[in-house]
Amino acid sequence: MKAKKTPLECLPFYSDLSLTDIAGRIYAHLVRFENAPVIPYYHVDAYRSANRLAITYVGYQHTYKIAKADALYYLTRLDGGFVGRHHEALRERDGKKKAADE
Repeated sequence: MKAKKTPLECLPFYSDLSLTDIAGRIYAHLVRFENAPVIPYYHVDAYRSANRLAITYVGYQHTYKIAKADALYYLTRLDGGFVGRHHEALRERDGKKKAADE
């Protein structure tokens, strides 16, 4: 049986995407999560902000800005079935634990 590719092995395919394209694809995932109450999302948004990607999970709360490389990683995880916020995916990638787990 063929081994499943990790998100990092898929990055060359995604690297041709512009930041605007990445934002649009992440936004589509966030809207899907908002419509199916998996995680409490409300008035989600994802858009290009200069040379970064801005993500809002709850409309009246903080907007996060992440670099293109982190946005690409988050998109590959979302496309692979991950359900969660970008900082959870990046924490897993970096091998860090939640503050409560330490």
